[in-house]
Amino acid sequence: MAKTAKAEQTRRHILDTALELFTSKGYDETTMRDIAAAADCSLGLAYRYFENKQALILELYREMAQETVAYIEQLPIESIANRFQMVMVYRLQGSEAYRDALGALYSEAMKPSSDSSLLGDNAAEMREAALDGFVYLVETAKDAPKQEQAKQIATLLYSLHFLFIQFWLFDRSPKQRVSYELLDFVTGALKQLRLLLLVPYVTQALAKLSNILAQVFVSSDMSDD
Repeated sequence: MAKTAKAEQTRRHILDTALELFTSKGYDETTMRDIAAAADCSLGLAYRYFENKQALILELYREMAQETVAYIEQLPIESIANRFQMVMVYRLQGSEAYRDALGALYSEAMKPSSDSSLLGDNAAEMREAALDGFVYLVETAKDAPKQEQAKQIATLLYSLHFLFIQFWLFDRSPKQRVSYELLDFVTGALKQLRLLLLVPYVTQALAKLSNILAQVFVSSDMSDD
């Protein structure tokens, strides 16, 4: 399908309409026919852009991942810890508009058997692209580590980013204040990481931890041998 401005506008409208219905009506209760009717388009047109409800969720994942990577690519030259904090503030603030929708979709996104699982095969390409963004964050930081450690740290940061979003979704404090307190704490801890990498045990533990995390948060193909 040609990526014309009108086509993009229609695709965006269908996606936004679906997210509103998932929030108000529930994911399981919403059908593609409901989405088409609410978007004031034919069912055939809705299917032309999204083959099923799972495709709508995956599109939201892809958009968020693409936005995150694009933001990482224009970060100032700062420490790894400060850059990670900037990314998380951007991601959490940018997700505010989708907070209710993400909450409504949480059970589906976390269901291992779901075709739209955030950790499933259908989202693997998105996760790998996002990991590449975090590798760039680490490699271009002013305190970048040795090359073999960059991907290990990136895997750790990507996994933390994923867990932060889940924590933020469940945070009921005013304006999710507790999530930002946690982010400040983690940022402070990450600032010590560069010095800790001088300790052999820490570098060995980091390699093992990143390998474990990659097998779930990215994919088994992305883990180190």
